[in-house]
Amino acid sequence: MMKHSTQLCVLLLILFLAIGYQQSIAQVTTEPDAITIERTSTLLDGFFLDMFSPTRELKVNRVGHILLRNNFSGSISDYWHFGARDNGNLDIALGNLGNSSGVVSLSNALMTFTPSGDIGIGTAEPRQELDVNGDIAITGGLKRLLYYNGSTIDATVGFVGTQKFVFDSNREGATVEINSNDDILFRVNNGVDIAMFIDENGRIATNNGAATPDSDFHIVQNAANNLTTGLRLEDNDGTSWSIWTDNGNDLAFGDNDAFRAQIEDGTGSFNITSDRRLKEDIRPMDDVLKSILKLKPSWYNYRSDKEKQLTLGFIAQDVEEHFPNFIKKAQGYKALTYDYFAVLSIKGIQELNYKLEMENKAQAEEIADLRAEMDELKQLVKELLEEKGGKSAHILTTNEVLTDARLLQNQPNPFTQNTVVRYFIPEGVKQAELRITDSLGKLIKTIQLDMRGEGQTNLAANALSAGSYQYSLILDGKLSDTKQMVLTK
Repeated sequence: MMKHSTQLCVLLLILFLAIGYQQSIAQVTTEPDAITIERTSTLLDGFFLDMFSPTRELKVNRVGHILLRNNFSGSISDYWHFGARDNGNLDIALGNLGNSSGVVSLSNALMTFTPSGDIGIGTAEPRQELDVNGDIAITGGLKRLLYYNGSTIDATVGFVGTQKFVFDSNREGATVEINSNDDILFRVNNGVDIAMFIDENGRIATNNGAATPDSDFHIVQNAANNLTTGLRLEDNDGTSWSIWTDNGNDLAFGDNDAFRAQIEDGTGSFNITSDRRLKEDIRPMDDVLKSILKLKPSWYNYRSDKEKQLTLGFIAQDVEEHFPNFIKKAQGYKALTYDYFAVLSIKGIQELNYKLEMENKAQAEEIADLRAEMDELKQLVKELLEEKGGKSAHILTTNEVLTDARLLQNQPNPFTQNTVVRYFIPEGVKQAELRITDSLGKLIKTIQLDMRGEGQTNLAANALSAGSYQYSLILDGKLSDTKQMVLTK
C-alpha cells in the first residue's frame, strides 16, 4: 500500500508540472530546485485525478488538503479532507467540511494526528498516544490485545475460546479470568491453580482450588497454619492482628507477629497465652480484699441498645477508684479488662482463707485455754466439796450426757450475726433450758426449751460482743452437755 501511495504522489506531481507548463500558470525559475503552483491557480480549483473509476476523484486544495469524493456534485460536504487542521498546532486531521474554509475544524475532525504523535479517533483532541471516543471492536483470530516491552509480550487481554475473558500478565502464569457464569478467577502457576474466586453473587474464596466459595468470605489456608496464613488486619502504622486456624483446628489470634490467644476446637473455650517463658517482671499482688469489698456490681443497659437489655457488670469509673490498672482506653471511652476479675477473686479468696485460718487458730488456742481452766475449776470444786462433805462428790463433765439427750454443735461456727443450736430432749424431762455463758463462766442468757424430742433455737449476736462462748443443755437441773461457739464481727 505504501508503494502505491508513493507512485500516486509522483504521478500527481508530474501531472501538475505538465499541465502547469502548457497553460503558463506555473512559473518556474531558471534551473529550478522546486516546483511551485501558485495559490491563485485555477488548477487547484478545477484539477481532479480520476481514481479507479470516473466516480472517484483526488484533489489538492489551496490549503494543502488532499480531497477525495465519490461523485461530481460539487458540494463541499461531499469531500473527505486530509490535511492541516484549523487550530494552528500543525495537527493533521481527517474529516469532511461543513463550510467553505477548506480546512477541517474541531467539530468536523473524525481522526486527528498531533505533532507529539497522539492519535484521536472520534475526538479532535487526543490525550494519549491513542484516544478513542467510542467503541472498539475486535473480531476474528485470537481476539487479543498484546502489550509489548521491546520484542517481548508483557501482557495480553482477550478471549480464550468463547467462554472466558482473560487478563494475562505473562509473568509466572498469573491471570485474571471472567468465565461464562460471570465468576472472576485469579489464577497462578501458569493459569492452573485458583488463588482467588469471586462468584457471580459476590462471595469470595481464597486458596480454594477449583471449588466455589462456601460462604460470603471463604479462606482456605496454605500448609503453614501460622501467623502468615488466614486473615490479617493491618493499621497504617504497620501494626496488625492475624486470625487463622491452627493444626489442632483451634481458632488462633496473633498480635504483631506474636501468638496471643485461641478458641479451642470442640469446647469453644477461650485460652490466653500465660506461659512463664513469655513473661517478665513477675511480682506478687498486694492485699486486695478491702478494695474488693468496695466494688459495686450493677445492673444496667447501654444507651445505644434499642431493646434495652439488662446487663450485669461494673462501671469503669467506680472500678478505677480502687483498681486503676484495670482501666483501658477504647475509642475515647473507658473500658474494663474483665479477665482481671477472675484473678482478683482468687486473690481475695486466698486472703479471706488466710484470715479465717488465723482466727480459727486463735480460737482453738483460746478454747484449749478455757478447757484447761474449766478442768482446773472442776478439780478445785471437787476438792472443796470433798473437804466440806467428807466424801467424794461427782460433777458432770462436758462429755457426760443423760440417756438419749443430745446437744449438737451450732451452725455456722464461727458466726457473725446468727447461729442455730440443735438438740434432742427425751420425753420424760420435766424442765429443760439452754444456758449461755462467757469465757469466764458468767451467765449471759437462759433460754427455756419447751419442745421435747428434736428441736432447735436461733441465737442472735446483736447483744453479744466478739469472742468465745459456751452453751449448755440443762435437764431437770442437771448438766447434760456443753459446746463452744465463737462470735466474730
